[in-house]
Amino acid sequence: MEVLLVVALNLAFGALLVQLHKGNGIKIKEMNLVIIRRKVVLVAVFIILIVGVVEFVSKANILQDEKMAKRPETKITLKLDEDEADIVFPSVPYVSEEGIISILPAETIFVEFDISNGKLITPKYSKENKSKNKVLQLSMTQDKEGTILQLSHKFSKAIIADCFIQCYGENKLKKSNILPVQPNIVGYESWENKVCFILLRNVRFEE
Repeated sequence: MEVLLVVALNLAFGALLVQLHKGNGIKIKEMNLVIIRRKVVLVAVFIILIVGVVEFVSKANILQDEKMAKRPETKITLKLDEDEADIVFPSVPYVSEEGIISILPAETIFVEFDISNGKLITPKYSKENKSKNKVLQLSMTQDKEGTILQLSHKFSKAIIADCFIQCYGENKLKKSNILPVQPNIVGYESWENKVCFILLRNVRFEE
């Protein structure tokens, strides 16, 4: 759980929630981010998240392999009921060295696995679906109803995974369920909440 929280910290640190305020932005040179002000209480929520996991930073190595594929600094806009929230995520690997997969709204990513002794091992990000029989495709979308995660693969058997989500306006990760995803069939998971990011770990064959 420590490693999972460290990955969440990497995503949350710099992902500042702010309110649209007459279209005026404030530049912060140190972080090279543009902040559009949002409710102070929502910014505090992310501060609480950071404070809650900072004790794990000293215990876990958050340095990533430079050869690991990283997503660039990414800005997303969450469509709320009557407003919008801009979130800027720092550059972090799509798949951490511990095998934790992260996905953001409006992303589609491919994660390639090796198979050893009937188990999925060594997940790694792939720009394209090259090894079709060894790749998990993930797509995260949002609409007025909430958040949707699509999963598809062509492995020989159904797969499952541990899933954690960070909901907008909440101060901690929430564990969620991933139903078994059958080969050659798109699996769907949905949440009514606006989800800022999703973490998947321990992707495995269903027993």
